[in-house]
Amino acid sequence: SIWYDRIEAEHNNIRAVLGDALEQGRTEVALRICAQIRHFWWIRGYWSEGRRWLDSALAAGGESDPQLRFEPLWGAGLLAFWQGDVDRGNAVAEEMLALAPEGDPKRAGAMHMAGMAAGARDDLDQAVELYEESARLAREQGDTGIVTIAVNNLGTIAAYRGNYERALELFEEAL
Repeated sequence: SIWYDRIEAEHNNIRAVLGDALEQGRTEVALRICAQIRHFWWIRGYWSEGRRWLDSALAAGGESDPQLRFEPLWGAGLLAFWQGDVDRGNAVAEEMLALAPEGDPKRAGAMHMAGMAAGARDDLDQAVELYEESARLAREQGDTGIVTIAVNNLGTIAAYRGNYERALELFEEAL
């Protein structure tokens, strides 16, 4: 997309600002940048670099608002799972659940990450339960993005289990 092309053109500047923010202890700035650029890192294949920035910003901690951690955690968890780092992905899922208790609008996303953690542990029954709950909560909130990824992941599990008719229904719903 044109926006990813623009970010690509400014990527060195973004790296410089992130590095400076972390060196100067401006964790809040680093977390906010990471929250906004995480999609770029996923889409453009900067998985290892994205993980380094995300994990560095999250590790810097400081006195920043814990809610600023949620979106960077999304990025860190997804990239960890996609790179096969199940331990890091599990830790991220646990922190996201702690940051989004029952009734919190972010709970659907936290449940989704917990579903990814269960799937990475090959506990597909638990993954299905968590994805279904994630999709239910997201529907209640009108968050079509999370509904889509949760339903898509449910379709993937159904296909893996050989239930192709159900998988097709879920994939069509995700579309």
